[in-house]
Amino acid sequence: MNNPRISRTTLPVLNIAVMVFVSTLLTSASHPTVLSAQSSLPYIGGIWKGYIANDKEISGSASINQSGPSLSFDNGLGSKSKGRFEGQEVVVAEDWNVRGTIRAGGNRIDWSNNTYWIKVAPFDLSGSWRAYKRSGEYLARGYIKQEGRTLTFIDIGNGSVERPRSKSSGMFEGNVRVVATGWGLTAGIYDKGSRIEWSNGTHWKRY
Repeated sequence: MNNPRISRTTLPVLNIAVMVFVSTLLTSASHPTVLSAQSSLPYIGGIWKGYIANDKEISGSASINQSGPSLSFDNGLGSKSKGRFEGQEVVVAEDWNVRGTIRAGGNRIDWSNNTYWIKVAPFDLSGSWRAYKRSGEYLARGYIKQEGRTLTFIDIGNGSVERPRSKSSGMFEGNVRVVATGWGLTAGIYDKGSRIEWSNGTHWKRY
């Protein structure tokens, strides 16, 4: 069998193809890393409430705008700052020269100036609840503790809030959904925050 001949005019085309292929490999090796790093950043945009170290509330409502890794902070008192992420758990407010550590699943920021922000929740779910089956049959008493967007769901059963049958940590997911991580359940919030419909077919009502 005769070997195919490669003409001189074909060589430049092959060289260009090799260069493009190598460039593509280098780009694909680095670019997904950047995308992965950005996509894993927590979303902290929204309305926040500021507190000083002794839990005294700061007047006004703070806010954060987020676009990928870029941030802008507004303390609600007339001062704004550009910002950025430093890793997944630290943010920097550049114009204020402070750093913040993100905690509680993105619902709290502890600042280096001894203040902290709590993300404002769309509903106040704290207090006493009753659990029901899908049919409407009463099941048990429940209770919810809330700190900003961080929640603790308590199945009291025949016990008490302090000594319940079971409990689960949880949080808001968006504005009208919650998740009970310890129970592996999600739920929708209805009737202006007075009803929670769980993914296992039960629901809670305020009382």
